[in-house]
Amino acid sequence: MSFGSNVGTAASPALMSALPQQIQNAYTRLSLAPGADTDAVERAYTHALKQIDQDSQGEAFGNLRAAYEAALAWAREHGLGAEDGAAQVADIDRAALAAQPPVSPAAATDASPVAIDAVLDEWLDRLKVLPTHLSMQLPTQRPLAASMNPAAPDFDVVLAQALRDERLAAPAAQQALEARIASVLALDPWQRVGLFEAAVACFHWDTDDCGQLADRWIASWIVQACGESLLWRGQADQERARQLAAIDAALAHPVPTVALLTQHFFAMDTLMSHYGYWLSLRMPNHILQAWSQAYHAPGFKRPAAPKVRLPRARFKLTARMMIILALLVLSVLRLIFYPSASPSQDWPTGQQQSGQESPHDAAAR
Repeated sequence: MSFGSNVGTAASPALMSALPQQIQNAYTRLSLAPGADTDAVERAYTHALKQIDQDSQGEAFGNLRAAYEAALAWAREHGLGAEDGAAQVADIDRAALAAQPPVSPAAATDASPVAIDAVLDEWLDRLKVLPTHLSMQLPTQRPLAASMNPAAPDFDVVLAQALRDERLAAPAAQQALEARIASVLALDPWQRVGLFEAAVACFHWDTDDCGQLADRWIASWIVQACGESLLWRGQADQERARQLAAIDAALAHPVPTVALLTQHFFAMDTLMSHYGYWLSLRMPNHILQAWSQAYHAPGFKRPAAPKVRLPRARFKLTARMMIILALLVLSVLRLIFYPSASPSQDWPTGQQQSGQESPHDAAAR
């Protein structure tokens, strides 16, 4: 059964750009283009269900079921198909298992290894296409690493089509495709940001340790790149903008000047120290090495760290505070200019009291 017609059910570009990331991941898990209607979602779910043994692959079945329900609910909510699709979830599960048994080992090995390799090479040739307008740019032109590249292929769609190819329906063939994509990314990462992000969403590399990859070095590279990508996105927008500007400057000037080195020192220091795998997807190795060697050259002086201005709370004088301050000032001035006017001097001393005769004593005398 062919599902090539599912590609034509994709939504308009406006809807695709507005899809939440969770819904995009659900469509990718079903190997569908974003915005496919309910009929396409049901067919893709039925097809994917045949490749999973629910008894031994309970987690994979749960992820597939969750992706199907999310995509189906989105399609129904936006009028992309029949409105009674959600009620068919259990029916599809039972019908898919009863209609056709799981793929037998004999059927999975019908295609010869040579034929599978040819199919893998065919899809890899499409997935390895580099952005033309970046690879053909002159060194003096600004590449704008922060912007999206309209000339790059839609890797999500191409990868979804590859996974729907019946010639790669066997689990071993799909694992071979995943391994080859990981190898391309680890060995030649420059300008493959789009392929990396599509593969992460499709194969869920950001949620496991890539244990399905036989080459442990490649698996480690993928895990490190996924972790750094998440950390980089967690930075403040201002910091990311500075780092993207530094990448643009490096791509436009492979041989850096002292002014550029000084201007982008702190952004490059952060990228080279904490985001090396992530940076290798966006900067070729020879430019990265040239800038790194320039920073470590004996004649380069590290610029002073920028001063961080801490926020200050404004001090406001209220009417009550002004009255209190005025009373304090008047009290101090009174003590300074009229020291003899203290309250203790208003009372007569003992001698003054003894020298004065009271009227009662005078009358008695």
